Amino acid sequence: MILFYDKPAAEWVEAIPIGNGRIGAMVFGGTAEELIQFNEDTFWTGEPYNPVNPGALDALPEARRLVFNNRAKEAQDLINTKMMAVPLKQASYQPAGLLHISFEGHNKATDYRRELDLERALTRIEYKIGDIKFKREIFSSAVDNVAIIHISADKSGKVNFTADFNAVQDTKKINTVNESIISLEVNAEGSLRCYSQVKAITSKGKVWVENNTLHIENADDATLFLVSATNYINYNDTTGNPESIVDKQIKAASKKSYSKIRARHIKEYQRYFNRVKIDFGVTEAAKQTTDLRIKDFANGNDPQLAALYFQFARYLLISCSRPGCQPANLQGLWNDSVKPPWSSKYTININTEMNYWPAEPANLSECHEPLFGLIKDISVTGRKTAKINYGSDGWVCHHNTDLWRATGPIDSAFYGFWPSGGA
Repeated sequence: MILFYDKPAAEWVEAIPIGNGRIGAMVFGGTAEELIQFNEDTFWTGEPYNPVNPGALDALPEARRLVFNNRAKEAQDLINTKMMAVPLKQASYQPAGLLHISFEGHNKATDYRRELDLERALTRIEYKIGDIKFKREIFSSAVDNVAIIHISADKSGKVNFTADFNAVQDTKKINTVNESIISLEVNAEGSLRCYSQVKAITSKGKVWVENNTLHIENADDATLFLVSATNYINYNDTTGNPESIVDKQIKAASKKSYSKIRARHIKEYQRYFNRVKIDFGVTEAAKQTTDLRIKDFANGNDPQLAALYFQFARYLLISCSRPGCQPANLQGLWNDSVKPPWSSKYTININTEMNYWPAEPANLSECHEPLFGLIKDISVTGRKTAKINYGSDGWVCHHNTDLWRATGPIDSAFYGFWPSGGA
């Protein structure tokens, strides 16, 4: 149950995803330069809003008359003009930040291996520089609310690196909190801001901050604790205090040893993952790197890849849809763009359903809870849309919704005027 590669990721879609339902990241696995692009599940553009169109109800009788007289194109034009949501576009899911880790002199590595252990939800990067073996273990813990990067070497005092924050947005602030913590604050277009901290703890060696960059020198090993939060409380309330949330979670997690956090993470994750075993047999093909196995699958004999694929789907759902978190959006929990495809929102005419197909047959019922929470929310916001747009009781939602639980018809009538999203 391991995906593995013999080189770092060259682009975002090749990076390894980790997540605890709330904090997700894509791990590239470079040697001289590690890049960890991370997300927080409530960081979106926009602010509380209700995109109902007060003129829609007046246009509804004429739209119906045109439809029933087989004048569909005229009905569509009328709906586009008079009945679509205001505004016509919904919010976009946003990236939270970038953590760069630089290892001077590590550009000529040998014996490289990058892997994702599905049974433990651990990402590992291993390689040698000369005769020294370096290892990173990276995961996102739901039980301790923190993403962890643990860096070690098999010889004492050989762990040296720097770490710093960045973000793709222009509206960002990077600050020093103390001698072992730096922070990042990013503002989305709207009312939300995402606040993150990374803290370094070492075994031997020393840690300091200079120019908002963490420096680790001559350590046996080092652990980085990464936490993010926003001011989002619910779709009607953005008065949260992310600084206090992050401070509390960083302090609580960093009091525990790395081995304890790792063990707690694995035990909690395996409560979900270990419910299902699947075995189609193993052939020699399983010795190849995962990218080659995928490339050769159609012409080869690799039944175990199907089992790995099935369990990878379960891993992704566990990683991006936990009770108390937001449901899996169009890209789950992972996004590196301020303008992601289809805004990375909830496309509820098919894509949201596809994300959740594994929940029940793959024995992950709890992973459904965030989706049920979203449905409960849009049953409230959708009442206004039903009343104002259609003069109806009950509730309605069209083909998309977002963090703010918008329920109006968006984009254009051709595909957006589809009042079956609630169903």
